[in-house]
This record gives sequence, structure tokens and C-alpha cells, in this order.
Amino acid sequence: MFPICRLERQRCRDAFDCGDSALNRYIHQFAWQNQNRFGLGITYVMVNDLMPPGLGFGPYVVGYYTLAMSEVPTASLAAANLGKLPYKMVPAVLLARLAVDKEMRGRGLGTRLLGDAVARSVEIGQTVGCRCIVVDAYPSAVHWYTKFGFVVVSDSEPGFANCKMILDLRTATAALLNL
Repeated sequence: MFPICRLERQRCRDAFDCGDSALNRYIHQFAWQNQNRFGLGITYVMVNDLMPPGLGFGPYVVGYYTLAMSEVPTASLAAANLGKLPYKMVPAVLLARLAVDKEMRGRGLGTRLLGDAVARSVEIGQTVGCRCIVVDAYPSAVHWYTKFGFVVVSDSEPGFANCKMILDLRTATAALLNL
């Protein structure tokens, strides 16, 4: 199957198309600079070692996700049974983006990418101390994230169409240990 690795400059990202212009634009134009120039997020890519049609080089990106650090107001975490923590803000790993090339859908690649992101988040949580992974899910993806234990913690903010969801890293750790 396709390996997942940290984004490198030479990875072919130009052929990537998930059907969402914002996600495409991010991997094409901003992922490398956010990672290396600004240090704002680390992007992990799933790569196909075969050359894509029409391009004379490989391997190329078939999926990706980006992780960054964030925090979540404790008051918004009651739905996930985390509302009794002693601080106003709780450190969190932000799953900033996750996308799979539209030609590769239906093969479980999104699930593999999410599993890799959760495993890295658990490791981060054990290294620096944070309690959850948070994602601002597209409304169409809320059900998908729910299947993996994510819980809706708030409705969409005004002017923002996405839904904030979290996964408690202790729950994720227990799930990973049982695999």
C-alpha cells in the first residue's frame, strides 16, 4: 500500500486533485511554506511511487493531512466528558486538513490517513502534554469522523460552515492499544 511520510519539497503535488479547491490550493501552494518557512503545521503525505499520467517524475501525492497545535475552551468540551479539567483552555492537536485524491477514493486511504494522524497525535500528547485532537469538519464529513469516535463539541461558529469535533487522546490511546 502507499507509504505515509512527512512532506518533502520534491514530492510531486501538482497532480493532486481532491475536488475541493481550498484543499487543492493548500497542498499545491501553501503546505511546504507553512511547514518550512513559517513552522505553522506539518503536512504528511501518502505517496504513490508510480508516475502519474502526463508527468515525467514521481512519486506523487495521493492524500495528505496537516497537523498543528491548538487549544480548545474547556467549557466547550462537556459533550466529550472533558468539561471538568482545571484550566480554561485545553491544549490540543489540530487536524488542520485531510484530503484524498478523487481518483483514489473508496480504497480506505482516508481512514489510513486519519489513523496515522491520530497515532501521531497520541505520540505528541505523550511528549508535550495535550488532551485531544480537534478537527473543524466539513458538514458532509461529520458522520465519517463520528465513526472513529470524534464528538461534536460545538455548532458552527457564525460565518464558519465547519463543525468543531474532538477526540480525547486517552480514548485514542486505548483504541490504538487494542488494535
